[in-house]
Amino acid sequence: MSRPSPRRVFDDPQSAWSFLTHPNDDEFEGQHFDRKEAGRPVGGAPVSRSALDGVKELVVKTVSAFANSNVEGGLLVLGISSTGDVVGIDHLGEDQRNSITNLNTLLRTHAAEVKCYHCQDASGADKTLCLIYSAYLPNAVCETAESTSKAWVRNGHQSLLMSQEVRDHIRLRKGLLDLDSMPWCPFSPDDLDADVVTEFRRVFHPEVTDDFPDDRLLREAGALVTNNDAAWFTLPGLLFFASNPQRILSHAYLRLLKFVVPSSQYQNRGNRSHPGVYFQ
Repeated sequence: MSRPSPRRVFDDPQSAWSFLTHPNDDEFEGQHFDRKEAGRPVGGAPVSRSALDGVKELVVKTVSAFANSNVEGGLLVLGISSTGDVVGIDHLGEDQRNSITNLNTLLRTHAAEVKCYHCQDASGADKTLCLIYSAYLPNAVCETAESTSKAWVRNGHQSLLMSQEVRDHIRLRKGLLDLDSMPWCPFSPDDLDADVVTEFRRVFHPEVTDDFPDDRLLREAGALVTNNDAAWFTLPGLLFFASNPQRILSHAYLRLLKFVVPSSQYQNRGNRSHPGVYFQ
């Protein structure tokens, strides 16, 4: 079955009604779509607080996952069962609806839109669905408003809690992380290439840094940073100043390109005249 775009289904649910109510969850849920009942009253009693909290948690992690993972965004539909039955959210009071859809209090950053869609179930009874379209955030991580924030990524039909490694990858992909200033590996003076440091000292603000010890010199240059009260190489610092950076980065190499032009013409050098030589 061809899947429509989340935005189109949000804008015009009727045009994708057979998709929304497909009897098999596996044919609906996935990277860009999710659907759930919004709790279920028992014996005419209102939905319990714990059940409502479960719906709220679902909304938070699904909206976050769609915003962090999908360029097309994603759509969460509340009020349709796993077998495609339209059960609606009409059993929820206004305060209960607001508690699960007031995303400004649940998430620090988001670009989600919420709307109610009035429809009918299979017997012709009037029902209300809640549709939440979560747009992609290109310049932020969609996360909770807690002091220790949480964020999720979408993996197929699952919304997975981000580890710090995944969060850093997402931030790097969105241009939110300066890779060059991150601590990369612990620093030891024994790792330094003494000749490189000597030559660098000669040209890097010698009038100011001439008397600096090596570790301070490298800090001034951005080659070292502090991490847990210890000195760590940054990635550029490791590659430039370490005598054997491949101890940490086994895949690192140098590629030398040759351009047969006078140095005065470097701005108009054209294409390289040699395919390049690699040094591991």
